[in-house]
Amino acid sequence: MEPPAVKYIAQLVGVRELALWGAAELSWWRDHLAGEELEPVEVDGQAQVFVTGLDAKWMGIPFRDISVAVAARRLSGSAETGVFLARAFNASRFIAGVERWWFHLPYLFRADLHVKVRDPAAMRLGGQPGADLLAELGPRESSGESAAAQEMGYTGALFLPTGRDRNRRRWFMVQIRGLTSTFDFDAARDRFEIGSGCGDPILAGLRASQFRGVQWHVRRSATHARSKTFQARR
Repeated sequence: MEPPAVKYIAQLVGVRELALWGAAELSWWRDHLAGEELEPVEVDGQAQVFVTGLDAKWMGIPFRDISVAVAARRLSGSAETGVFLARAFNASRFIAGVERWWFHLPYLFRADLHVKVRDPAAMRLGGQPGADLLAELGPRESSGESAAAQEMGYTGALFLPTGRDRNRRRWFMVQIRGLTSTFDFDAARDRFEIGSGCGDPILAGLRASQFRGVQWHVRRSATHARSKTFQARR
C-alpha cells in the first residue's frame, strides 16, 4: 500500500533563491545533532550543509530570509533522511515571530539581512565590512560560462530543533521546485566568510566545522510548499 499523499497547507510562488551547498567536518555536526536524536548524512566523510537565502512574499508581505541546514537522519535506525533546520534569520520581525512561536522554527529577526540573485548574486547578514555572514557568487556569464537552468528541487522532511520542549520531536514536509542554475564554487571568484566576532553559535559552528562551499544553486522563480507540523513523543 502506498503512503497517503502529503497535503501542503502553505505555498510561496515566485521565490528568488540563492543556495550554497557545502561540506563540513562530520564530528562537529554529529555532536550538535546528538541531542536531537539525529545524525548527519555522511558523504565522502563529511556532513552536507546548506546555506540558503530567499527573497519572497508571504500573504503580500515581502521578506528576506537566510537559513543554515544539514542533511540528517534519525538515530532510531529508520532509513528516513531529511534536512535539519539549524538556524534561520528573517528581515521581517512579524514573520520571524510567526515562524518561531506558531511553527517552532529556530528563527531570529535581523533587519540587516540582504539577499539578491543577480548582479552579483549574494546573501549577507550585517554591514560591510564586518558582516556576520557573507556569501557571494562571482560573475560567470561574462566569462562565457553557461547559465542554462533545469528543473530541480527537494521533497522531504524538514526536522526542527526540540527547543524548550525536549520531549517532543517536530518536523514537516517541504517541496521546493523551480528552474535551477548550478555553478561549482570557485575560490578565485566566489566568497564565503563568517565574521570573526559573530556570536551566533550556528554561524560560529560553520567556521568551527570548516564549512567550504561546493556548489551554488540559483532559482529566480521557485515554488516552496510545506505541510502541517507533525510531532511525536521522544
